Amino acid sequence: MYQYEVITPQTALSFVVGALRYGQEVKLKTALMATDKGLTNLLNKTVFESLIEKPQEIKTYDDFLDKITVEDRSALIMGIYHNSYGDEYTTETTCPYCGKTNKNLVRLSKYSKASFYNGKPLEFLNIKKELSFNNDNFKITLVPATLRNELTLVDMTQTLDLTVTQTTILLHTKQIEYDNKTFTVENNLIDILATLDLLLPKDVRQIRKTIEEVFEKYKLEVPYKVKCVHCNQEYSRTLDFVGEFFKQVIEA
Repeated sequence: MYQYEVITPQTALSFVVGALRYGQEVKLKTALMATDKGLTNLLNKTVFESLIEKPQEIKTYDDFLDKITVEDRSALIMGIYHNSYGDEYTTETTCPYCGKTNKNLVRLSKYSKASFYNGKPLEFLNIKKELSFNNDNFKITLVPATLRNELTLVDMTQTLDLTVTQTTILLHTKQIEYDNKTFTVENNLIDILATLDLLLPKDVRQIRKTIEEVFEKYKLEVPYKVKCVHCNQEYSRTLDFVGEFFKQVIEA
């Protein structure tokens, strides 16, 4: 049996993951045609079922949702991907200099790079970052984006067309205080979106920058360089291995 040890970059937990089974692959492929909530639920369950060994902190599926972050899940997916489809991946990129396409062979074992939170297991989940704007009239509390937070957000936004920035901010938002009122995502999502729209662009950029610096910098990624065969220029790219995972599922 293929096995791969993964240390989650944010919560510092050790897992041994296995490979995706054909039946799981078929279910994921079917779910890609369904709602986002259905796909997210199935993805989480598929990853959980692929865990051969779990740390003592993760005994149940609810533990998994509450104690694993979105970035942690991405790291686990890379291990499952490696076991299921191999170490070598052929991707296509567009050269930024000449606009032509290059095919690239990327090896996870050679290019993968991890940035780990330097703390005790699950300590990362206790991080809270508070920001104030507009003379303290607007306050936002940011927290790690757990899988539970993601499911809550997906459940409430299926009919909303959110930008990447909005989605990222909401995933990390615990509550917002504005004009002496307190809003939480679970109870006042629409009010939170309306309140965010009142902020200045520089304030939203500050929130996004804080999320990147405090939370999202701890992750597993696969950066690599490409030398264009058409113009001989070199450029950098990062492999979207979660996207590649779904690509493999779709092409099954």
